[in-house]
Amino acid sequence: MKVILSKQELERTALLAMRRNPGCESLKAVDVEYADLQADTNWTLYARPEGRIDPVVLRNALEGTVSKLKRRYELAPLRDLVVQNEQADEMPVVHQRSSHESADAPMSL
Repeated sequence: MKVILSKQELERTALLAMRRNPGCESLKAVDVEYADLQADTNWTLYARPEGRIDPVVLRNALEGTVSKLKRRYELAPLRDLVVQNEQADEMPVVHQRSSHESADAPMSL
């Protein structure tokens, strides 16, 4: 059975796992997004490099990290977060990606 994590918990776990890979120690951030529910997991991981990280090294680290984490973790369903926020009289916070990408576009899996 998979452990259900919040978006922030999964991002923190994924960032630490990514930084354990040689060449990715300086990785600044990762984003977790909800994915198609027909996939083997309900989330996708995006790496946000800043500075010089070899794209091949980053891609390999991303593949390895996703492979390991998707067997262990599931992203808390958005409907659960909405219910929690409604109970707290707050609006749900959903991270949205901008429509334009920079030259340092994130890699994803």
